[in-house]
Amino acid sequence: MSLARAGGALAIACLLCACSASSSAPASPRLIPSGVAFSSRPLPQNLRGITYDDISSHCATTQAQLDTEQSLDQPTIRVVFDPIKASCYGSAVANLDKYGYTMGELVDSSSMKRYTLAQVKSRTKDYLTTLGGGIDLWEIGNEVNGEWLSKVKCPTQQECDAQAHDVMGKVEAMYDAVTAKGYATELTLYYQVPKVVAPGYDMLPWEEKYVPSRMHSGLRYVLVSYYEDGNYGARPSHADWNRIFQTLAHDFPNASVGFGEIGMSHPITQQTLAKAEDIFSYYQTLSFSNVPAYTRAGFWWYSAEDLVPSTKWPAFFSEVQSKL
Repeated sequence: MSLARAGGALAIACLLCACSASSSAPASPRLIPSGVAFSSRPLPQNLRGITYDDISSHCATTQAQLDTEQSLDQPTIRVVFDPIKASCYGSAVANLDKYGYTMGELVDSSSMKRYTLAQVKSRTKDYLTTLGGGIDLWEIGNEVNGEWLSKVKCPTQQECDAQAHDVMGKVEAMYDAVTAKGYATELTLYYQVPKVVAPGYDMLPWEEKYVPSRMHSGLRYVLVSYYEDGNYGARPSHADWNRIFQTLAHDFPNASVGFGEIGMSHPITQQTLAKAEDIFSYYQTLSFSNVPAYTRAGFWWYSAEDLVPSTKWPAFFSEVQSKL
């Protein structure tokens, strides 16, 4: 996620704590057959998701997080993995998987430039070894065409091949490691409207040029991150999104396509409540009859802040329940 988010201090604090606590599970969990890797479960045809970016603050789920998940009827919870060991997330993933599905984000776009290729490979190995099939879907790249993902800088505004190759080298390493285990993969691209995007970072030309052919054919999901706040409030029309998803479905013929992140630049306040409801409703009610591969997904970024507990913003939670 490119927009500023809170919780970094809590994530670091988790390094100093014993990350083994877990919440008691709510009653009547969805049963998972014993002996079956969770990731072998077929994902829902229509992916419906929210994001929890704060699991590392306790290295466990809270009862309120699980209650929200249950209230949304088996959604996919996108868990943002902070720059810590995978062991912090073990009990949380097990609990979340009882009431829905999980998508694990290996490296957020805001963290990518902190890692060398060797560190990405080591981190991916740790997470695959520790969590393995407990994750139903692995996000192996987040907002990969964003300008801020690499320490490699270009001398002009024009795209620098070295920068893109630095990012994609890490993304490909994650993709190859996850695929080798037989797990499902998802890639998130970053969209900006034409009047905002820097030359060379335009999403569709970028993915066509820099995403390798084995990923074009092998990815299970290709999703789009879009924030109106980061685009001067611009709201692409249905026709705009139809063109975008048609192109992505063509370029990634074996993948489902949809939204990988939607939201606002900050958690909801009383002043932004109506705006949040409007944004969620618009992007979750889009449909494209000529794009059979379309899946809604969504993954509202500040779900942990805006939807937990469900009573925090009742009108917004009701909108999410009815539209997700």
